[in-house]
Amino acid sequence: MDKIISSSQDKMELLGKSKEELREFCVALGEPAFRGAQIYHALYSERKFDVAQITNLPAALRERLAKEARVTLGKRSAFPRKQAARWTAIFASRLNSD
Repeated sequence: MDKIISSSQDKMELLGKSKEELREFCVALGEPAFRGAQIYHALYSERKFDVAQITNLPAALRERLAKEARVTLGKRSAFPRKQAARWTAIFASRLNSD
């Protein structure tokens, strides 16, 4: 009997997993290991963060992943982009001053 997921906290986080971890996860779901490599490629090369967009996976697997897995993107940095660029320039100039 399939595990019933009650909240997003119970779902497997896909983002941050290695290719091998995703392969193992897919095998645990009863899928071929290569599906994990496909998910890895979609997340990290194609930047697809919605499993519904990973169209090289079978529809049934995408539906199952939507129920049993999640992709949580980090919050945007509170550090403003202009300020970050300024600090990067300062740091770089200090590195080059030696």
